[in-house]
Amino acid sequence: MANTDVRVVRAYDSMYGNGKHVFSIIADSNSAQFVFPVDKQLFDGKSRISRLTSDKSKAKPKNANDWIKLAIKGLGSFEYSVVTYPEDIDTVKKAVTEEKNEINSEENNSISPRKVLATVEQQNISNAVSSMMSENEEFSRFVEGDLDELSDEDAKQHITDLIIASGTLDENPWLEPWLNGEDMESLDFSRGLVLTKPAKKFENFQSNFDSALFEEEEETD
Repeated sequence: MANTDVRVVRAYDSMYGNGKHVFSIIADSNSAQFVFPVDKQLFDGKSRISRLTSDKSKAKPKNANDWIKLAIKGLGSFEYSVVTYPEDIDTVKKAVTEEKNEINSEENNSISPRKVLATVEQQNISNAVSSMMSENEEFSRFVEGDLDELSDEDAKQHITDLIIASGTLDENPWLEPWLNGEDMESLDFSRGLVLTKPAKKFENFQSNFDSALFEEEEETD
């Protein structure tokens, strides 16, 4: 891209979405923004960025790479890939338009999955979600977007299933008080769930991300 400080990353959902492209992140040196399908906004992207930058004790991102790393904080259940556009797509506005077209395309919204689950852990997680959907009507409605939130009991069951399926029960010790009966309101979910072992967490994405972005920076120096 002509403007080397415009970065685009796509997120794919192997947990609920059969590997579909579910949102994009477009960033430059000043900010980051999320692009969702027209009919399925997973969360409030503006509020999320605002919350992540509200801690004045932490330095604000200074380049697009750091904005993207901030934006994906706590979203470890998704798979990510870096997008490289032709040189004429050189502004955030143009990149947003391209991502909206792609994410709302017929191909992305077809029934056939676009990606194969990459790990045994992801397959286990997908199986756990499918099992709970078949056994729990409320959870099924939540996944399909008919409910905005789960009851405390169902949320607890779902999260327990996820961390057991992914083998990361020990990696989420902050959940123990809630799982043992304390109120959900006492938890800070902004840190996200750990659904991959530390050695594997973002390993593939971070490698691709750094090589795709930082090698490009070196070429422009």
